[in-house]
Amino acid sequence: MDLKLIKELMRALEDSSLASLKVEEGDLKISLKKSLPREVMQIAAPAASPAAVPTETSPPAESMEGIAVVKAPLVGTLYRAKAEGEEPFVNVGGKVKAGDVLCLIEAMKMFSEIKAPCDGTVTAIHFDNGQLAEFDQELIYIKEA
Repeated sequence: MDLKLIKELMRALEDSSLASLKVEEGDLKISLKKSLPREVMQIAAPAASPAAVPTETSPPAESMEGIAVVKAPLVGTLYRAKAEGEEPFVNVGGKVKAGDVLCLIEAMKMFSEIKAPCDGTVTAIHFDNGQLAEFDQELIYIKEA
């Protein structure tokens, strides 16, 4: 293994606009990735999901009384279904029970289930599949039963 070659590849990647680099030569395989600035990640996240489902909302309620607001407990990528092509966990107008899974947030290759805090009816979904969630971002409104 040529340490000088690896260092040159690392410098080349750092100086380029590429996010990753893979080199294979015979038995030698090198894979390098660099961190992207937050702004780039936010722009790139929706593009990673070509079949993004538009945000579902209902007309704004006159009052938030009796509405449970489910917020993102961490920063990560939001998913409405367990896997691509599957039915979403919930839709606007759908009934939920306390503890039902509403969506998933992926952060650092770990998935966290976001669960309903109460029984009720979903009145609004404020994110698209594959969208980056900010901490404390409002995700779903549930009219309490």
